[in-house]
Amino acid sequence: MKNIESIQLSITGMKCGGCVSTVEKILKNSDGIENVSVNLLTESAYFEITQKHIEIETVLKNLKEHGFPSKIYINDFSKKINKAELEKKKKWNNQWEKLTFALLLLLFSGLGHLAEGRYINFPLLGNIFFHASLATLALLFPGRGIIINGFKSFIQNRPDMDSLVALGVTSAYTTSFLSVIFPSTGFPCFFNEPVMLLGFILIGRFLEERARYQTGSSIGDLLDLQPEMANIYTEDNQIKSIRVNTLRPDQEIQVLAGDRVPADCIVTQGNSYVDVSHITGESKPIEVKKGENLSSGSLNLNSTLRLKVQKVGGDSSLAKLVNLIESVNARKPRIQRIADEIAGKFTYFVLIFATLTFFFWWKGARNIWPDLLIHNQQFITQSSHTLHSSLGSNADNFLSLAIQLSIAVLVIACPCALGLATPTVITVASGKAAKKGVLFKGGDKIEMASKINHIIFDKTGTLTKGKPFIVDFKNSDDHSFLLRIAASLEKESRHPIADALIQEAKKQNLSLFPIKKIFTHSGRGISGELESIDGLINIGNIEWLLSKKIIIDSDAKKSH
Repeated sequence: MKNIESIQLSITGMKCGGCVSTVEKILKNSDGIENVSVNLLTESAYFEITQKHIEIETVLKNLKEHGFPSKIYINDFSKKINKAELEKKKKWNNQWEKLTFALLLLLFSGLGHLAEGRYINFPLLGNIFFHASLATLALLFPGRGIIINGFKSFIQNRPDMDSLVALGVTSAYTTSFLSVIFPSTGFPCFFNEPVMLLGFILIGRFLEERARYQTGSSIGDLLDLQPEMANIYTEDNQIKSIRVNTLRPDQEIQVLAGDRVPADCIVTQGNSYVDVSHITGESKPIEVKKGENLSSGSLNLNSTLRLKVQKVGGDSSLAKLVNLIESVNARKPRIQRIADEIAGKFTYFVLIFATLTFFFWWKGARNIWPDLLIHNQQFITQSSHTLHSSLGSNADNFLSLAIQLSIAVLVIACPCALGLATPTVITVASGKAAKKGVLFKGGDKIEMASKINHIIFDKTGTLTKGKPFIVDFKNSDDHSFLLRIAASLEKESRHPIADALIQEAKKQNLSLFPIKKIFTHSGRGISGELESIDGLINIGNIEWLLSKKIIIDSDAKKSH
């Protein structure tokens, strides 16, 4: 029987489905690695090792040599939040700086069109050397990384979307540059193409980064359930505040009402109502008492608890839930496998099609349309808009026309959402479902869910809004006065029923009485005194109220 170990890598440098295909090929061709799955959106790879002697460092080195620096994903749950935020800020600022500069160049390029057409009176903007300068700046600064990576991938025989962008913009720039130096070539000047193409590509990359961050927000929401600080009991039974990542098993901690449980614990003292919906999906709080277990991230609602730590960090139930959601993307649905396969071959298809376009317009077009360039010359004579003329519009020979139109194929084929669209949908779907308490074992299960016709629920509690609210209430006298008293006493409670009473009082615009004294009876109710109201007020369940010698009519008992 094989000793199988699962490994997750964090990979940088992937830009499209072609990159995904290349990374998968590298991993699959490595001995001892099986069940490889690469995700563009989360920039990660999952695979299983079936041989003990395999050296991961060799695999990482191979990936780096092909332009995909990688590292083993370390499951340090306590550092995930800060690390993710730092990475997010760094990448976001980098993308934003590039995009801002590219859009500034794009703006001046667009104004150049207006100046050339004499819609605005600013001759400099329409000058060809001004546009040559804009194109040069675009290639040297915001587009430099794309061009270098693109040609590097092309030389290593693994062309991707960056390769298409690099070939397109450099071809357009070189052709325009030659047109300025050697006007006799008949090439048109379209310096604006590199500027516009790089601007639009960087807009797309910026939106991709935005999609990564937004689709990962559900995991971020779960990570936020773990507090940063915890209150532990010292040896002399005093309370000391420490960071959660320093908690250790068997330590005893205090969790106040309104605080979240920082680790998997067992109750040693106290009883309270606790919201565990992040684990069970059940909106109704559960009552906990001594000896019961609590999962990390649970919300303590109304009483102080003393807990003994059982599991911390990556061993906690909250950490396992986060890891489960992250691993959902490891199992691709059929449609994503098809999309990645197509995207991986898309670059080769475009390069082949651009080559065929070149030879067709160079050798074949003259036989089919022998008068094509004669009509083209008439168009050039009648047109005054020549600085940014369309591709092929002023070619004076078929070789020039072939070069221009093959460049056009490269330029228009650059944007590619094939590799990103499907994983984005899968990540969004799994994240949204997780926040609502529904967990999928993989992306293929989400795809399977589209074929569901009927669903059977085991209890009606899963179909509610998740919060109680007032439907009706009975009182022999003034209804609003009863609600006013109840909401006044409950306004300092965190219990869901207390919140329902307060919301109903706000809905009816009732002013609340100040509280003089308040006592919480966990699992039973609340009592206290209000200003302007004589006597002790008790609010709670039927059994507790009866034990307090309070008379309750039979109708109330039946409704309860």
